[in-house]
Amino acid sequence: MNNYLTNYRWIIVSIGFTILLFNVGTRYTFGLLLKPISEDINVSRTNISLGFTIFMFVSAISMPIAGYLIDKYGPKKTLTFGSIIAIIGTWLTGYISNQWQIFLSFGVIYAFGHAITSIPTISTLINQWFDKNKGIANSITIAGNGTGQLLVTSSLSSILPYLSWRYCYFILSAIHAIIILPLIIFGIKSKVTTHDKKVTKTNKNKLNTTIPSLLSYPSLMLIIIYSICGFQDFFVATHIVAFATDNGISQNIAGQILAFMGLSGIIGVILSGILSDKFGPSKPTLLCFVIRIFIFLIPFIFKNDFSIISFALIYGFTFMVTAPLTLIFVNNIFGNNNIGKIMGTISMVHQITGGLGALFGAIIYDYTKSYNYAFISMSLISFFPVFSAIMLKKLTPVDIQN
Repeated sequence: MNNYLTNYRWIIVSIGFTILLFNVGTRYTFGLLLKPISEDINVSRTNISLGFTIFMFVSAISMPIAGYLIDKYGPKKTLTFGSIIAIIGTWLTGYISNQWQIFLSFGVIYAFGHAITSIPTISTLINQWFDKNKGIANSITIAGNGTGQLLVTSSLSSILPYLSWRYCYFILSAIHAIIILPLIIFGIKSKVTTHDKKVTKTNKNKLNTTIPSLLSYPSLMLIIIYSICGFQDFFVATHIVAFATDNGISQNIAGQILAFMGLSGIIGVILSGILSDKFGPSKPTLLCFVIRIFIFLIPFIFKNDFSIISFALIYGFTFMVTAPLTLIFVNNIFGNNNIGKIMGTISMVHQITGGLGALFGAIIYDYTKSYNYAFISMSLISFFPVFSAIMLKKLTPVDIQN
């Protein structure tokens, strides 16, 4: 029985990996298709990016709802529901012909389904099945993000010269319906956690999950980290392809740059899990943002092909470093009580600021015809999460409780 549970835990990891692969791959398709959509329906990048901002806000608001559904109905039912909504939203996005339609199909419908099938739900699923090695198990699962960014965007970049951008969304919708939904329904089993007694003990030195605790000092440090992280991540994901093509790189190569950011992200997220299991979550977080302070200066100073590709790959390494650490931070501070709601709240912050980051980049470009001010701003704000990670590292269990 123990061998069966051990083996099945890793099946759960592979299912979570596959769900995130297509979840994130579909989301990053927006950055790949930003310029073709803008040119096809004759809408500015700012207005198209506003659709992505709405997507980020709706998915952000939906994440605490997803957390509530997870805690009440469990990950399997929650993922099934979210997957169906995501299929509908992706399919409808392929039919858009004006601004308000992209707001509705991608910005609202797909955003809701995406939020419910994203990292908080998958991490809660992993938490149910793993008592130990949560860092590496969660990191392997979240490596599906980078793999999706690599495989989905690379594949669509290859076919984009031959097919309309609309077919990209039709194909993604079909894949979700044929592969992801059956995998959730038939692959995930319910499990009564075997560590309920341990949870009671481990939660003695943790914060409770009331509103005051969410506004506590360690919680505010987490909010700073994940808000800056989201702001930077979605600025880069939304505009790196457009920035590359603006500087003479072909659409196909620019799409491949976005794809290979996912590959370097896989390396970063796996290393993050290993480091967090050994040293705790603060050290990999600190490393992530120290790197970002310097790498945002590369595209600010240099605009040649080598510099753009180097920036994208190095940034890609940091892209998902903090994603598996959310579960570890939350466990360390709050314990296992209502983990879905708390993960959803942290992810909500990340998504809201992510939408602002995508819109910020578009506004800077439309007014200055350059991303220079955006890049230097991203470098400067990296100091805030560096400070927050240092402060969290210094906290003791007594500090957390107080």
